Amino acid sequence: MTRTRLVIGASAFAVVGLFFGIWLVFWAPLYLLMSHSPRNTDALFQDEIAVVAHRGLSGKAPENTLAAFKAARDQRAWIELDVTLCKTGEVIVIHDDSVDRTTDGTGAVADLTIQELRRLDAGAWFDPQFRGQKLPTLPEVLAVIGPDTLIDIELKTDDDKRSLPAAVGRAIERAQRQDSVFVSSFDPFMLEQLRLANPEILRAQLVGSYQDSDLAWYEKRALSNLVFTSRVQPDLLIWQHTV
Repeated sequence: MTRTRLVIGASAFAVVGLFFGIWLVFWAPLYLLMSHSPRNTDALFQDEIAVVAHRGLSGKAPENTLAAFKAARDQRAWIELDVTLCKTGEVIVIHDDSVDRTTDGTGAVADLTIQELRRLDAGAWFDPQFRGQKLPTLPEVLAVIGPDTLIDIELKTDDDKRSLPAAVGRAIERAQRQDSVFVSSFDPFMLEQLRLANPEILRAQLVGSYQDSDLAWYEKRALSNLVFTSRVQPDLLIWQHTV
């Protein structure tokens, strides 16, 4: 009887140990294991609450256009925008993979040249008064919106983890905007490439539930629990409201 109890106890202990190991890997805060020293960003947060215009002032103007960014700037709000690469390599400010929803065109951004994108109207879908608004490039936005307005540049993820971070880093450096922007992404591998190529630019790791993602469950768990913190070494964490 005693031996049976010992065997059951040992088995239960093994199960608990296995469960704890899985929990440690996928649930425990990874900063306890992979700590780093984020840079001081107090200068960015002089007010207790920061107002951020998502895709520009997108309730009043078509999202991710210069009209939306100017409206946000005039309201003294920060600006959040999304970037991806088009076929000819320019950094295009747009949220979706395709132009279908926010322009009068169709097709994937990655399959269209800058000349083809220039011909699209990105404003009339929102309101006729914005007819003629174009999809801006990141350099165009940085030229129009001055350093008095902080900009959060979100990298949209794709299979090529190097090209977009490299292009964004070059655009920021050419505009000399290292002190008035930070780069964010849900994709830690893109942020890692930015860190390696342009370590002076502030990095923000977006953290979400990934419920709508087609990732495997363990990939979602790893990403949502900052498993890749050591790769990114983020200065800021931005949490999705559902987390």
